[in-house]
Amino acid sequence: MAKPHIAFPPGKKFLMKKFEIPSQVSYLSIHVFFIFAWLKLNLF
Repeated sequence: MAKPHIAFPPGKKFLMKKFEIPSQVSYLSIHVFFIFAWLKLNLF
C-alpha cells in the first residue's frame, strides 16, 4: 500500500509547506497572547 502523501505532486507539497509555517506562527502568537492574558488575570 502506497502512502498517500507520496501521491501529491512536488508543487502541491511545496504549497502545503508554504502554508504550514504562517499557521504555526499565528497559532504560537495566539498561544502566547492567551498565556499573557491568563497571567494578567492571576496577578492583578
